[in-house]
Amino acid sequence: MMARRGVVLVGALFALAACGDDDAGMDDGGTDSAIGTDAGPECTADPDCDDGLFCNGAEACVAGACVAGSAIACDDSIECTLDVCDEDLDRCVFAAPDADGDGVRDASCVDGKAR
Repeated sequence: MMARRGVVLVGALFALAACGDDDAGMDDGGTDSAIGTDAGPECTADPDCDDGLFCNGAEACVAGACVAGSAIACDDSIECTLDVCDEDLDRCVFAAPDADGDGVRDASCVDGKAR
């Protein structure tokens, strides 16, 4: 029993020593602002910031740094349809659900009207 306590104690001390603060710090390569967030990549105009994706919104160049856009909000205001942003089509797509997975859209949501 005494040997087991010794092994546990040595293991605990080793774990504590490994978790020490070495003051090395982590450098993520970004420029930290006063509020603690990294600035985006440098830019001179909005096209410099374009990530090529539609659904996450249009990025902008603000004061020489890229700022993320606001995600596209897809909502056709019809409760029974599935509203999604389609990255391949660069637009919102609204469709009736396929609850039973047979590849045919549910008849309970025809022409955007729940029946």
